[in-house]
Parts: sequence; C-alpha cells; structure tokens
Amino acid sequence: MNKGIKIENPIYPKFAVAFRGNPDKALKFFKKHFPNQSDIDFIVNELGLDYRAKTYYNPDGNVFIHFNESATSGSIAHECFHATETHMNTIGQPYSEEASEAWAYYLGFLVNQVVNNLYK
Repeated sequence: MNKGIKIENPIYPKFAVAFRGNPDKALKFFKKHFPNQSDIDFIVNELGLDYRAKTYYNPDGNVFIHFNESATSGSIAHECFHATETHMNTIGQPYSEEASEAWAYYLGFLVNQVVNNLYK
C-alpha cells in the first residue's frame, strides 16, 4: 500500500506528514509538503534504509514519518512519540510532570490519525 496523510495539529502551529509504503513514492509525497531543498536533501540520504519506520523533522519543527510495510503497532507508537517530542519541544513545551497530559493527548491524537488513515 502507498498512502500518505498530512496531520494538522489542532492546537499548535505544526504539522506531521505520514506515509506508508514505497520509499520512492514517500519521497514524492514528502516533496509536496516540504518544498525546502535542504529538507529534501536530508531525507533522500536516509529514506528506505533498513528500518520499519523513521521520523524526520525540519528546523521549523514539522515532521515527516515514513512507515515501511513491516511497521508494527509498536513502530507506529514509537515514531508518533518522536513527532510529539519534536512538536512539543519546538513550541517550548518540554516534557515535565506538568506537561505530561498535553504530551499524552497529542501522542494519542497522532497514533489515531496514523492508524485510522493509513492502516484501515
């Protein structure tokens, strides 16, 4: 399956792009959402290497997640955590006891978006 989604953050001014499938098609999808050549150069060197899933982010804190067909539910949760970490740190909300609920809600939101749009 080759399918991608753009996940707009409903609260913060950040987004995540997730793609499941072939690395070449993932790169085409990525280019639609990240037109900056330095973002593209970075991901080209990494895309399709031996991994189940991988998260990339740019200096603006926006995220691209690529899932190979071998990705598992654990891989999905793992990569969505990296996306959560990137978004929250970029907006100045590092992890703390006080921030844990915001992190947990956003992580759940991302996992639901990926599962419901790329795996159902």
